[in-house]
Amino acid sequence: MRDSVIICIPTFRRPKMLARLLDAIAALETDADVRVLVADNDAEGHAGLDFCNSLAGYRWPLSSVIADKRGIAQVRNTLIENALKTDAQFIAMIDDDEWPQKDWISQFLKTAHQTRADVLQGSILFGQASAADGHGDIRRPTGSIAMLLT
Repeated sequence: MRDSVIICIPTFRRPKMLARLLDAIAALETDADVRVLVADNDAEGHAGLDFCNSLAGYRWPLSSVIADKRGIAQVRNTLIENALKTDAQFIAMIDDDEWPQKDWISQFLKTAHQTRADVLQGSILFGQASAADGHGDIRRPTGSIAMLLT
């Protein structure tokens, strides 16, 4: 049986960046059953929602919702709430100003199966433009990390 993944994307007033991300997701090289969920955090303008609704023939099943309450935590909560209503085995989250390598989901699933981790976080490589702005890459090693329980 193939793994099933729902890729969740929070977006806010960046339809061009969302389009770039969706193009990159369409180019993913994976055997997984993938679907995409976008949550637009701009209930008034809803450019991200409108863009998603205008796409015909997208490679993966694509759905979009409005996250009425403003803020990154609220839009992520909307995504998780909607993703948990599906039968996807895995939830992958990526922001509208990022884009994945072609093997992102394959590597995600490989690591998830090897580590049996409940949560994975990948490295973020900013590229040359962000490096010029003083943003350094965020690299995360593979492996478990200690959790503080309070």
